[in-house]
Amino acid sequence: MTSDALTTRRAYLTAVATGTAALGGCSSDGGGGDGGDGGGNTTTTTTGTTSSEQDLREISFATTETGSIGVLTSIVQEEGFDEQRGIKINVQATTPAKGPQLLKNKAVETSLFSPQGAAIANTEGSNIRLFGPLLANHNSLITTADNTDVQSWEDLKNEKVGILSPPSGIWNHTNLLLNEMGYSTDDFDFRKGSPGSIHSFNARGDVAAHVHFVPVTVKSIASGGMRELLFYPDKFQDQFGHNLQFTPLAAHQSWLDENPDAARSLREALIDAQKLFTDSPKDTISKYRDTIGLENQNQVDTAAERMPATYPAAWGSTQTSNLQSQLQMSKEYGLISDDAPTDIAVSDI
Repeated sequence: MTSDALTTRRAYLTAVATGTAALGGCSSDGGGGDGGDGGGNTTTTTTGTTSSEQDLREISFATTETGSIGVLTSIVQEEGFDEQRGIKINVQATTPAKGPQLLKNKAVETSLFSPQGAAIANTEGSNIRLFGPLLANHNSLITTADNTDVQSWEDLKNEKVGILSPPSGIWNHTNLLLNEMGYSTDDFDFRKGSPGSIHSFNARGDVAAHVHFVPVTVKSIASGGMRELLFYPDKFQDQFGHNLQFTPLAAHQSWLDENPDAARSLREALIDAQKLFTDSPKDTISKYRDTIGLENQNQVDTAAERMPATYPAAWGSTQTSNLQSQLQMSKEYGLISDDAPTDIAVSDI
């Protein structure tokens, strides 16, 4: 990740935390190159061998440069986790909505993709497979610090609530959450918009609360400007016994068939980075505070409480089974059609 990209991410986080950003955030909507010969830098792989940069298998990956995935891919590149596994991630910076479309059109090899979005794409003729972890749910329901009348979803019935527009991951997961709690989205007056706009709605008092994602919520809560009413991962853990997958790693089945080694290496490189947050959250967040966009120790401490839940750091039969259950629930609550496939997550490549 370039220094310009890191600067852009920090500017985005600072702006959105103060309610002034209007950039896309973290919700749901090319072949690799062979190198030439001669004189490149070398990198040590996990097997102890070395290979020149020209020998690395480049993989195009459509994703955002901001938000939690931007942090993740930046750390993969800074730590060299991709090169250690014989690949090089070529980030195709885009918006959350456009990334999946690029993959559907086969303009890139891999992308972020919401489970519901992938299921819908497959009813339209695609053959998308979810084959690795990127983000688990990392959303919070928050309100302004001085809005003491609101303590829960129950207090928000018939009130205005800011949320990302459908079919975003935030919208899908909020719909699942509310239905499981016995509510309907019709019980609330949802005001839909972009990540920057919904934060501004709340800051101006145009809505009673809004749903947003880490790391934006971290800065808002740590500053004292916003108060957290509900951390979604905790609620999902209580209701389902596990957090929900938010935007997994996706590719066409044909690409997985043709590039199994590259696919596994990409998945493992991303898991390597995620494990830094789950195994040593405070040390990792302190080390990468600039990359994340944190400005002080209070923000680091707040991030350490929330960011580990953001990254699944594992992928296997348990995760694919949980995804299938999530998609089945999505059918029951009308988020996807009855003919949408639910067996679109794969662990074996």
